[in-house]
Amino acid sequence: HGIERRLEALSPYRVLERGYSLLLRRDGHLVDRVGKVKPGERVDIRLADGRLEALIEGIEPQSR
Repeated sequence: HGIERRLEALSPYRVLERGYSLLLRRDGHLVDRVGKVKPGERVDIRLADGRLEALIEGIEPQSR
């Protein structure tokens, strides 16, 4: 049971249940940088209980 609990705790779905989301391009690739999408592009947002469709209206890179 210990190993099963550890694996369940590491599941990406458990992370989503804590309020996080995944942003995916329509081709299924993960968006982890603003440079991976363009204005006008449609994306999917994965949440713990489903999916949202969104449209990128603008991009604002973080200044370092």
